Amino acid sequence: MGNQNFHSSVFFLGLFGQPHSISEIVDDTTIEVVLKQGVKFHNGDEFTAEDVKFPLERIATDSSLKENPNYKQIKEVKIIDAYTVQIITHAQEPSIIHRLARLGSGMLPKKYIVENGWDYFLENPIGTGPYKLVEWVRDDRIVFELFDDYFIGKVDEWDKVTLCVIPENSTRVSELLAGGVDIATNIPPADWERVEINEGTSLKQEVSNRTLFLVLRATERNVILCWILWLLVGQC
Repeated sequence: MGNQNFHSSVFFLGLFGQPHSISEIVDDTTIEVVLKQGVKFHNGDEFTAEDVKFPLERIATDSSLKENPNYKQIKEVKIIDAYTVQIITHAQEPSIIHRLARLGSGMLPKKYIVENGWDYFLENPIGTGPYKLVEWVRDDRIVFELFDDYFIGKVDEWDKVTLCVIPENSTRVSELLAGGVDIATNIPPADWERVEINEGTSLKQEVSNRTLFLVLRATERNVILCWILWLLVGQC
C-alpha cells in the first residue's frame, strides 16, 4: 500500500483546488496553493492550512530529518486563510512543486500531534487517505480498513487490507503460490517461472518514473546534459 493510500502530499490526488489544477506562481520565490475543502483526517478533524505549514516548516528546519536536504530551500509557509497558503523559498527553486510531491511532504495533523505528542502519533498515525490504520503488530502485520469520509469518495476494491511482513524470499513466494497472500512484491527472478505456471498466480510489471540512482561522468561532453538535468530536477 503506497503512501497515497494513508495520507496525501499537498500536490497529490487533488488536495488543492480542483483536481489537477496548478498552483499560482506569485513571484520568483513564492507559490500560492488553495487547498481542497472538506478533506478530513481519520479522526474526523478537518484538513486546513495549519496542517500544511506544520509539516513543511518542520522538515525544512530540522536537519536531523532524512528528507531535510530536499526541503531546506523552504523559508516559510505563510497562511493566507484556512484553505490558502503561500510557500516561500530562500531563493528561486524551479523544482519546488516536484519536491512538494515527494514522500517527505506528506501532510500531518497538527492538532492531533500537538495534543497527543509525537510518540503517540507514531504508534497511532492518522492520515487523509482511503484506508485508516486499525492494527499494527511490529515486524508482523499492518491492518487497514476503509475510511468512509475519504474526500475523493469511498473506494470499493477491498473493505480491509492486511500488509504482512515476510522478509524471506522463499517464504514469501510459497505464501503467494499457496494462496496465503493475494499480492507479493520483490519476487526473485529465479521464481518467476514458478509463479507464472502456477494456477491462479501471475507476474505483473509496471514502468516507473522513479530514478533511484543516476551518475554522469564529469567530462566536457556531459556539460550540456548536466545543465539540462539541473534545470529539470535541481541536481546533476
